[in-house]
Amino acid sequence: MAYLARVDSDLLVPAVEASGRTDTVAWPGEGPLPVAAHLERMLQHEVLHQGQLIMAVSLLDFEFPPGWRLAWGLPG
Repeated sequence: MAYLARVDSDLLVPAVEASGRTDTVAWPGEGPLPVAAHLERMLQHEVLHQGQLIMAVSLLDFEFPPGWRLAWGLPG
């Protein structure tokens, strides 16, 4: 859990810096989004893919590397 706290803290600084930006990113079908909202969506999307990977590895009965279990808080 210390690892996750450190990673959260590492992400907090760029997120706070982005929250003050006024430039935008074009999103198809939605128009421009503030940079902070764009980064939030990108991080949420990355988490989705991590969940898909966890599910696939679990269903295939593969062994998770110890570092993955630690980083994702999975049972050992």
